[in-house]
Amino acid sequence: VSQSRYRYREDGSIENEFWYLNGKHHREDGPACIWYREDGSIKSEYWYLNGRELSPEQIEKLKLSIEADKCIEKLLVS
Repeated sequence: VSQSRYRYREDGSIENEFWYLNGKHHREDGPACIWYREDGSIKSEYWYLNGRELSPEQIEKLKLSIEADKCIEKLLVS
């Protein structure tokens, strides 16, 4: 089971968010490491599977796979 951890600034806003599986950065449905600006917008994000950072090409393939899964799920529910 994956776990997420958040680090907050003194003002209570989120500074960063990390997703882990078995102690390694891992997330299948989005970036595993996200850094936020003070206004809450995303400053940077890094995609990992099983502790390995994905290349831009791998990220695009994963995003397409996620979208395909969502479409299939919608068809099965209706």
